[in-house]
Amino acid sequence: MLGVAIAVAVIGFILKLIAAQSAGLFLVPLAAVACVCHVVVHAKAAGASNAPGRLAAISNICLAGALLLQMEFTPGYNNSAEDTLSSVTWRLGLASEEGCILLPGWLVIVIDLLLYIPVIVTWRRLRRTY
Repeated sequence: MLGVAIAVAVIGFILKLIAAQSAGLFLVPLAAVACVCHVVVHAKAAGASNAPGRLAAISNICLAGALLLQMEFTPGYNNSAEDTLSSVTWRLGLASEEGCILLPGWLVIVIDLLLYIPVIVTWRRLRRTY
């Protein structure tokens, strides 16, 4: 249970580092804090007498989704944004064209922050187990 949480946090953070663009650099520290909190909560929950395996799996999926779906916003490039997964595939040469989601900058930031709500909910529920 804890090993999977560590793997999700490390891999997700590495992908976030690869995808980071100029205007989305504030997401890197946010992702780092989220990954550290994720591992700490899962470490404490793993030590509980009745460790919640399904809830831990849901929490891992939520964190992976939040990290992969966050959008990198580039104001100088047609005001477009792209999610982490699209950005990573483009930067590694695995995509034929760079993704572009036309959204205003403030909306991208709101979406990026809202993606963490399910993660925080699962952390709160995991904290009730220890």
